[in-house]
Amino acid sequence: MRLPTVSGKNLLGEQLSFPRDFTARLNLVLVAFDQYQQREVDTWVPLAKDLAASEASFAYYEFPVPGAMGPMGRTMLDYWMRTGIPNPKTRALTVTLYMDRADFYTPLDLPDDRQIYALLIRDDGEVLWQAAGPLTDDKQAELLTKLDQYRAELTT
Repeated sequence: MRLPTVSGKNLLGEQLSFPRDFTARLNLVLVAFDQYQQREVDTWVPLAKDLAASEASFAYYEFPVPGAMGPMGRTMLDYWMRTGIPNPKTRALTVTLYMDRADFYTPLDLPDDRQIYALLIRDDGEVLWQAAGPLTDDKQAELLTKLDQYRAELTT
């Protein structure tokens, strides 16, 4: 399974397209569809930050996918998100995808937009692993196992 080509602006206003603009070989993408889901995304962030700080081949991103909306709605939502995220590093890693939600989750074989998803994606767009919902000990163990497997493949 592959990430469809998606484009959006990060909260610094930079236009990005993925998978082209991934900055590492392995990328954890945290996807939310509604503002209330941010609490669940936040459960993944400490682990993602630790991994990004300790591994040069790892990066993480947050992809809010609020749905398609007009320029006024986009401007307002971007403003409110920037207001709520003062850290420039976090703003750089938060890329809003203003697109039909089903156009995002259907190609990834995700069931719906009622929960968040964590996707481990190679820089070429191949999805290596995915989990739904907040971080748990089991999901963390699965992710770390997958990262170890990928590292082993790179060295063989």
